[in-house]
Amino acid sequence: MIPQTVLDGNPPAAESDLTALASWTPYPLPNEYLDLLRRWNGGHAARTSSPTYLRIWPARTVIDYNDGYQVQEWVPGLIGFGDDGGSSFVAMDTRPGLPYPVVSVPFVPMEFTSIELLAKSFVEFIGEIVPEG
Repeated sequence: MIPQTVLDGNPPAAESDLTALASWTPYPLPNEYLDLLRRWNGGHAARTSSPTYLRIWPARTVIDYNDGYQVQEWVPGLIGFGDDGGSSFVAMDTRPGLPYPVVSVPFVPMEFTSIELLAKSFVEFIGEIVPEG
């Protein structure tokens, strides 16, 4: 369950954007992630642990950034969905199956030996967001 006031977020994602995102990835996306995009199509927040700043990408941006940064070529099985506003992006690691662990990946070098585990699941990761206000 995603808390009601989590992000300083954008308006909800269009269902067409969510359909495009689901069609783009060969991996099933967590319902909690899709619910978050239905409430806020990306946005930013503070977290209680690393990264302390989080920017979640809008649904269409997820596709563009993953393709543009060649995520599947460098770290296959990861789905980038946000960043820390700096040198790393945040991704779901689909390799172990659902629930996907959330990891931090440096843009350079983008390789498995450089990833850092942030949470055991998307729900746990989002649960570390500091509520707005």
